[in-house]
Amino acid sequence: MALMQAVICLQAGESVASPELESSFRLLLEGQADPVLAGAFLSLLIRNGLTSHELLAFRTVAAPFIDSVPYDGEVVSISDLGTWERHSFHVYTAVSFVVAACGIDVINLMLRTSRKSCSRFEILEDLQIPINRSLQKPSKTGIAFVDAEAAFPALAPLRALTEPLGHPNFLSIALPLLHPIQNIAHLIAVSKEEETELYGESFLPLGSQGLFVYGEDQTAEVSLTTRTKITSLIDGEMESTIFDPRRVGFTWTSLDQLEAEGDQANLFHRILRDREQSVYSDLVVLNAGFAIQAVRQQNSIEECLDQALQAIQSGKAWEVLNRHAIKPSAD
Repeated sequence: MALMQAVICLQAGESVASPELESSFRLLLEGQADPVLAGAFLSLLIRNGLTSHELLAFRTVAAPFIDSVPYDGEVVSISDLGTWERHSFHVYTAVSFVVAACGIDVINLMLRTSRKSCSRFEILEDLQIPINRSLQKPSKTGIAFVDAEAAFPALAPLRALTEPLGHPNFLSIALPLLHPIQNIAHLIAVSKEEETELYGESFLPLGSQGLFVYGEDQTAEVSLTTRTKITSLIDGEMESTIFDPRRVGFTWTSLDQLEAEGDQANLFHRILRDREQSVYSDLVVLNAGFAIQAVRQQNSIEECLDQALQAIQSGKAWEVLNRHAIKPSAD
């Protein structure tokens, strides 16, 4: 009854009251929802434009299914919600190794997808990087890539409903709010401008800190081709600004120049092992700088960019990747 009422409200473009929202989400997570109604409900939420009210209602219902994890020290989650239709270089996978090399633990939650473009799971497998099936402190290298569905089986019914709806979908958008580490900082890149404030408004009541970014070229990263909108959460305050990479010494490039052709693992090796300077390495440094600042918000972006650059040029980022690999390279 609650799910039907929620669908009726959403079809009319109306907001759904918290009790009906929470009852609907509970049905989905318990696998008790009618698949047709559930699909309509999830599709309408996206069509109408998600709100922080809806995301926080989902978190209220889902949080008891996921045990919180106490954590000491600097730690960040790095997520992107792009479709990879604009270019195919997985910058945030490379960024994760750079940030870990700066002494910040990186614990990323991931969802498998059936989309045709190369997924993060595939690039990690090509790099021979293990994918964790549970969440635990990364003792060896300071980095962990976690299969969210395997780590949190309670999400399986909702995952089955959302996967046919494409990407990004409701679960992929809501997943960062379910991170078990309560004091984790976030860098989340989105492909819709309004989603930077959506995350800011959703994380604000949780006392979280982070940066939520939207490149005007819609590539779900801090852009090297144009300006980027940055919504920040610092000390319980939300603020949105516009960032131009030319302000800190970068040169605008084109999306065509960022098209990753051929073996992605080879591109990672060129950036991190060979320390090859290119538009790809510039993009990694730029985004790694903001991932570092999501944690070390007392540092200027110039200082954070310098930390990222030094992590690559010193070889520390390659050491993190190589130590984390199942079969480390002899190089």
